[in-house]
Amino acid sequence: MFLPTVTSSPASEPFLSFLPQFVNPRGGDAAGQMLLLGTIYMLITVIVYALVGYYAGTAGRWLRTRETFASRLRWVTASSFIGLGVWAILGLQSFWRLRQRPFPARWSIP
Repeated sequence: MFLPTVTSSPASEPFLSFLPQFVNPRGGDAAGQMLLLGTIYMLITVIVYALVGYYAGTAGRWLRTRETFASRLRWVTASSFIGLGVWAILGLQSFWRLRQRPFPARWSIP
């Protein structure tokens, strides 16, 4: 289970795309620098996820004791999802209207 997780694209993207720009070619061993940067990245990630988990549990316990606030939060969440759905539908309609117009010769049709 460990090897597929480590070699998956989302897990390796930060290391292969973001971290190499911070490796100093004149600073010595590039592999060692990448290992150090990767270790720092993983430590920060573990700390952030631990804090999110801790505070999510605290927030969940707090919400269970305040039913009025939890009810309003559910209403706001549902309203935002409905609003996003309407926005997506309206955006899709404008996309189809754009596709039905003739394109000028200098534009390429995707």
